[in-house]
Amino acid sequence: MVYFLKLNEFVKIGFSDDVLKRISQIQTSSPYKIEVMSIIHGDYDKEKELHKLFKQYKASGEWFYLSEEILDYIKSHPVNLKWNFGFESQENTYLNPLMSLRLSMNMSMEEAAEKLGVTKQSYHASEKRCLQGRITIGTLSKYGRAFGKKLEYRFVPIVNQ
Repeated sequence: MVYFLKLNEFVKIGFSDDVLKRISQIQTSSPYKIEVMSIIHGDYDKEKELHKLFKQYKASGEWFYLSEEILDYIKSHPVNLKWNFGFESQENTYLNPLMSLRLSMNMSMEEAAEKLGVTKQSYHASEKRCLQGRITIGTLSKYGRAFGKKLEYRFVPIVNQ
């Protein structure tokens, strides 16, 4: 995964196979709170590509001055996986848990349906029910196991509006 971390007027663009561990290490070594701006699919080559794309904003190492171009890149990226790693509440994401799981594995609906042994239409209906809050926990758990994942619940604070 490739991550974008904001610290004051800087953004770190990095890659890690274990994003949670890496972000934790960076936070531990920083005296300031780091904001996770985005986590996207990518590997070391994608990280290098982004470093090259934003080289005019390079500050030091993997740190860049935060620019409109970097912000635009983050905003325009179709899949931000922050929620998958617990850095954003579900209310703040356009993804539902089932769709989020599929996209985190970089799968099309056709690929997900095939893996689950259902039709594309059936899988699509499941994502739609999930988005509407009308899918059973058992179905989510079953789909998660098919993808090699387990379903977990979590409670998050209610933020006053």
